[in-house]
Amino acid sequence: MKMKNRLTYSRREAMRGVLFIAPWLIGFIFLFVRPFVTAIVFSFNNVDLSNGFIDLTGMGFKNYTDAFTEDTKFMVLLTQALSKMVYQVPLVVFFSLFIAVVLNQKFASRGFFRLVFFLPTIISSGVVLGIINGDTLYNAMQVGEKTTYMLQTVSVQDILRQSGVSETIITYVGSILDSLLELFWYSGIQIVIFLSGLQGISPTLREAAHIDGASAWDFFWLITFPMISPLLLTNTVFTIISTFTDYNNVVISYISEIASKMELGFSSAMSMVYFLITFVIIIVVYFFLNRKVFYRNT
Repeated sequence: MKMKNRLTYSRREAMRGVLFIAPWLIGFIFLFVRPFVTAIVFSFNNVDLSNGFIDLTGMGFKNYTDAFTEDTKFMVLLTQALSKMVYQVPLVVFFSLFIAVVLNQKFASRGFFRLVFFLPTIISSGVVLGIINGDTLYNAMQVGEKTTYMLQTVSVQDILRQSGVSETIITYVGSILDSLLELFWYSGIQIVIFLSGLQGISPTLREAAHIDGASAWDFFWLITFPMISPLLLTNTVFTIISTFTDYNNVVISYISEIASKMELGFSSAMSMVYFLITFVIIIVVYFFLNRKVFYRNT
């Protein structure tokens, strides 16, 4: 009797899993791996496209050494980007945590406020920016201005000027508003991630802590914060990547400017340096925070 060769359940599930991630794998290979390898090759060569095809001339590490020794602007912009990351990442992460804790409370119209805080993420997505390409909002965002800055900060400054307030105070108030609105702009996804973690904490834990006499402050630091610490790690890494790849990042803008001049080898070398620095920072932060993270199954 001939037996049919049937796949086992585990093999069928494995095939379904592969099919599920197949679009991502295809995109990863052709939209990331291939350009990444090309950039590595270009970074060690002088790239000439004048004849209508790619002509590579080996230069060794000259493009890399020129990025640090010959180019006077790259290191300055790189230092600015790193300095911004140092203070922006903690601000965004803890601001997101604070807003998530507030939005997790029961109050009227909390669904509306959750949408408001996530709205900048929707607006800044590539699809939406493509739709509104060409209008004032899009153009302002491309030069680093925020919608809320346009609609609110300028109006507040005008009101203060009309009230006779000195320019020093107006500038100070404007810088504070700009910083707050920038936090609001970059915190949408992190707020959602923290909110999902907060909603995953069982209400019975709060009831038990209340019976034992724990205050809300004690409950947050002794129960809530440790339980969402894995998300703190996730959001920190995500915010670092978001900061380094932001559309108005000075280093990325400068590398794009160099590439537009058809200096592909030099710009590729700078992009590789920028990538390695970003990668090292992420690895260091990950291993440092991962040691502090509380995992429920350990």
